[in-house]
Amino acid sequence: LYFRRDLCTLLDIREKSTQRVLIGSLPIIAVGLLLRDWVEGAFSSALLVSALLIVNGTVVFANRYIAEGNGGVGRLTALYVGLAQVAALLPGISRSGITITSARALGVKRVDAARFSFFISFLPIIGASTYKLSTAWNEFDPYYLVGFVIAFGVGYASIGFMMELINRRYFHHLGLYTALLGICGLLLFA
Repeated sequence: LYFRRDLCTLLDIREKSTQRVLIGSLPIIAVGLLLRDWVEGAFSSALLVSALLIVNGTVVFANRYIAEGNGGVGRLTALYVGLAQVAALLPGISRSGITITSARALGVKRVDAARFSFFISFLPIIGASTYKLSTAWNEFDPYYLVGFVIAFGVGYASIGFMMELINRRYFHHLGLYTALLGICGLLLFA
């Protein structure tokens, strides 16, 4: 809904932007399907999550040192950013953080990198949600709707907050936050 104005364009498969979103989405879909059991198991290790939060924080903080690009997202860039998105299957790695940083490192403009990052999340999120719903439908509890509404509201606000951070060039501060969270986790769970 946050990007509803762009959604009509993305639904037209003939559009170059749609083709690039598909290219960027395919790696995480393929790897996620192949490794779904391993990925779900990896989230149960608090030490692994903490260590990867530190890695994530370091990567996102690197945004501070990436010069502002003036390029767009071509096919090859879409593929590279899509491959970087695969790292987000690991617990503690921010999908938007890794993809925005990767796109910026490849010369994509700051705001375009953020928009592309969110666009390539659509298909994997819809696919994963559909899979989870289809396999756990018999365990449905009406209280899940409360969680859905809260997650929707927080997610919508978070996208707006992140876009504002990117516009103001403060995105790298999220790297400090996640690295400190990871350090606290290591101290707590080690």
